[in-house]
Parts: sequence; structure tokens; C-alpha cells
Amino acid sequence: HLIEMNRERYQTALAREMKTNVTMEILELIRSCDGRFVKINDDSGEVEEISDESVIREKISHALRSAKDPNRQRMRKPRKSVVRTYSDEAEQIYAEVLEDQQAIFQRLQ
Repeated sequence: HLIEMNRERYQTALAREMKTNVTMEILELIRSCDGRFVKINDDSGEVEEISDESVIREKISHALRSAKDPNRQRMRKPRKSVVRTYSDEAEQIYAEVLEDQQAIFQRLQ
């Protein structure tokens, strides 16, 4: 994954020019492999190619900025314990669905 491979270099770059270089390297690498950038058109629902290079660079930069460091510990908020009770009918439906899923899983193996 190109974003994962370049995340640290981008996020630790001290100058904007260095970040731009990382973004451009990814862009050129994708293009050199005949890769394209696409998006879903909100109006038609169709997939269309993005031709505006500034939009492409911004999408790559956003992915690099928002990529998480896999070595960083996440701070988790303690969850409130919630006890739920279900009707006998709901429990029966759950058991049947679980049984069906397990049978499907067994057939896939």
C-alpha cells in the first residue's frame, strides 16, 4: 500500500516542498503503472475518472495526512456496560441465524 509505505516520510517532513515531493512520487508511480484516479459522480452514481491533477494531489495528501501510525497505541475510552435482555422469540431467531451462518461457513471451508 503506497500510503502506508510513505505515511511516515510525509508526516515527518519538515517543509511543504518535501510533502509535495512525496505526493508527486505517489502520483507518478500510480500513473507509470497505468493507474487512474476515479470517483463516483454524486448525481449519476457513475464512476468517472478524475483528470484535475490538483484534485488528485489533494486526495493523495489527505490520505497521507489521515493515515494512522500502526505502532501508536490508541487511547480507548472506557465503555459503559450495557445489559440487554431479549425476548424468547428474539433469542430463538438469533440462534437460528447463527446456526445458518455456521452451516454456510462450514460449506465454504
